Amino acid sequence: MPECVASWLKYRDPTKVSQIQEIQNELIRVYENDFSKHNSKVNSGRIPMVFRSIVSQLARANGKFMYGAVREGGRARNFEEAIEWPVSAGMRNRVYNVSKVEHPLAAFDKLDPFKLFVFDTGLLKHMAGVDNSAILLKSDYHFKGPLTENCVLQQLRGQFEVEPRYFSDKNSEIDFVL
Repeated sequence: MPECVASWLKYRDPTKVSQIQEIQNELIRVYENDFSKHNSKVNSGRIPMVFRSIVSQLARANGKFMYGAVREGGRARNFEEAIEWPVSAGMRNRVYNVSKVEHPLAAFDKLDPFKLFVFDTGLLKHMAGVDNSAILLKSDYHFKGPLTENCVLQQLRGQFEVEPRYFSDKNSEIDFVL
């Protein structure tokens, strides 16, 4: 069990939130330091850039990953490996868009439009600088949607053997399709 979850379960005390935040800060530092160990495989500077951009990527209206949002003028060829390695390592979740909601979904993957999520919703919340009162007390809080999607994705990935996809057209979006 992650240390921050164990801490919350042990204390269940909002005054202990600073301890949980310290643990989350340390986890993020550890992950970012781990990225630098893979410099021979991928330009290690690009991995943290992508990691840090996830919050702003998910806050966008459609949540679709945009290379130019990582770095101005960014292109797929600059960041493909910086995305693939952490996805393969389970540190990020990539959800592809499908052109049709039809079985088998993988046959209808559109490989360019995709969304990137953090593997842990608590870390995403921390990376976004969101405190619990914002989520619980503000009905119009914009980042609730991305946090909810991340949480639902975590649950779906743990429950089903297939990778979730999403479907969108000009007028609407289905967040997850199995």
